[in-house]
Amino acid sequence: MSDPLFECVAIVGLGLIGSSLAYDLRERKLAKHIIGVDSNPLCGELLRERGVVDEVFASSSELTTTPDLVVIATSPRSFEPVAANVKDIVGSESIVIDTGSIKQFAVDAIAPHLLGKAIYIPTHPITGSELSGAHAGQAGLFEHRRVILTPIVGTPEEAVQKVIDLWEALGAVCDGMDAETHDLIYAHVSHLPHLAAYAATETLAHYVKTPTDELTDFIRIGGSNPQLWVDITRANRTHMLTALEHFLTVLVHIIAELKSGEDEETNETCETSEVAAALFPRLVASCLISAVTLCEKREQLSLARYAGRGFTDMASPVQIPPDDDIERISNAYRQVVEVLSDFEQRFRSLFIHVSQEDWDALLDEMTHAQQTYQHFTGKKTAH
Repeated sequence: MSDPLFECVAIVGLGLIGSSLAYDLRERKLAKHIIGVDSNPLCGELLRERGVVDEVFASSSELTTTPDLVVIATSPRSFEPVAANVKDIVGSESIVIDTGSIKQFAVDAIAPHLLGKAIYIPTHPITGSELSGAHAGQAGLFEHRRVILTPIVGTPEEAVQKVIDLWEALGAVCDGMDAETHDLIYAHVSHLPHLAAYAATETLAHYVKTPTDELTDFIRIGGSNPQLWVDITRANRTHMLTALEHFLTVLVHIIAELKSGEDEETNETCETSEVAAALFPRLVASCLISAVTLCEKREQLSLARYAGRGFTDMASPVQIPPDDDIERISNAYRQVVEVLSDFEQRFRSLFIHVSQEDWDALLDEMTHAQQTYQHFTGKKTAH
């Protein structure tokens, strides 16, 4: 049997990502000793009872053992205070990684505390779920998923390789880029789809009584933790505004094109709810893909290959054979315009909150959307 990759691993933050990592480290025998750190004692006790972690602490400052790997798996708002505590329990050979989905913010918050004290390597596993909390943790979450590394210039190559070895041992595929490029890409292929899903959830719930499985999949990430996604949006605001503007540009253009045919004769026979269920997801998916394409052309980058499941779920309706969609949209353009205009109003409201940095208002709307998702689909997404 080969030796474990790490002697002692401390995971700070035992939500979906942190607890799933603990399950994998234990199951694949990649660490001799696993320490769980979370301010919520129920999270740590759950994992300790299941034999996933060996010790549990409320704060990393309480650790008496020097870990050779520390994983910061908290919300972005906690990066800086966590790093301030971690600096006192690491050694010069200790490796510290984070799992956040914005990287420049993570570097700015974490790296200054660890300079000369440990080796910090930013990482972003492209995986997740609309579910949250330690109860949502699962082994195999990183299997066949991409992990982006954005190492700081001067980071020892052997340390970077050890982190790559860790993620590959969990079944992931590693890729590298600079932090700013990462944040631009994921503003479009991850963060934008989440805000679109929150708005789409409200629109569909307004027009459709009972969602099909396909509609539920389409808005799945509309059930995600709103506080987390407010934090992510806030931390990546500059790139998010660009992505939101790209999306709105396409959406407004489609609505305007449809309105330009108002004087044409049509054979309108379908209910608005039918249009919403059948055509709305395809049009939103088209806007999402077009927004990504706009960014690709402007930045000369390939974005789509970095997308995760959230983007795929929201873009998937365009992969279904169109079945005379053009004719159906033409025959029911008034209903299509009504539904799209409702969505545009909800999405624009989120955009305005981001542009004005009104984070409380953004949280209120996203929290309401999550509650709508749970009522609309009958799925509970948080513990």
